[in-house]
Amino acid sequence: MTRSLLVTLTTTLCTVTALVAGCEVTTTSLGSDGGVDAGRTSRSDGGSTIDLPVEPTEPRKDAGQDAQISDAGDADAEAADADAESPPPRKRVFVTKTQYNGDLKTAGAGTDGLDGADKLCAAAATEQNLGGTWRAWLSTATVDAASRIADVAPWYLVDRTTLVFETKAQLAMTPAHAIDKNETGSVSLSGAAVQRVWTGTVVGGTKAPSHCTDWTVSATGTGGVGAYTESSGSWTRYVNDTSIGCTDKNPIYCFEQ
Repeated sequence: MTRSLLVTLTTTLCTVTALVAGCEVTTTSLGSDGGVDAGRTSRSDGGSTIDLPVEPTEPRKDAGQDAQISDAGDADAEAADADAESPPPRKRVFVTKTQYNGDLKTAGAGTDGLDGADKLCAAAATEQNLGGTWRAWLSTATVDAASRIADVAPWYLVDRTTLVFETKAQLAMTPAHAIDKNETGSVSLSGAAVQRVWTGTVVGGTKAPSHCTDWTVSATGTGGVGAYTESSGSWTRYVNDTSIGCTDKNPIYCFEQ
């Protein structure tokens, strides 16, 4: 029997190879993207025909597509590396430019004295667009100031250049520089002989005997103070003036968390 080969080129770019008798006919369609569309394989044996499916293949990518994907992957990897290597923003500390009497609960509209003081710090920072989360350096009868401050050292003045505390452990000792700048970045001077600041905290970061009844009263009682122009232990407990009347007005220290 004569065997013949018939090749037909259609508009869908199909290739057909046929053997006339006892043959296998394979029809394959190539899509416009270069991939192989689903086709069929027919097997002819003595007049009967069996259709067998042909699995499609993935579209062919050209060199330009591969290059674009590679470049995009490299850019994403470089960006991720840069983020991993970038140090976090430096934490800051300041003394408020506003002074308050010993009732910090009322002044800050807080649930207690410490909450009111924290809200005063947050308000001062927000006014200057500093961002961040802030806590006041204050102790009460049951809470030590050092325990309220997260271990996110080092801390700098608001210029993020002048180092104040290199580690949290240093909070129990003395600062490298006095906390003499307020939230605006200006030197905060009250005009008094001693630049007092409410702390209720002794050297070591623990509670002092006086704290204006946990910072909730102003008409009676006394509160412990430090001096914000000092870089000695007096920064948190002023040696010559450990406590003053709660009617007095003083700023507070604010630490970024």
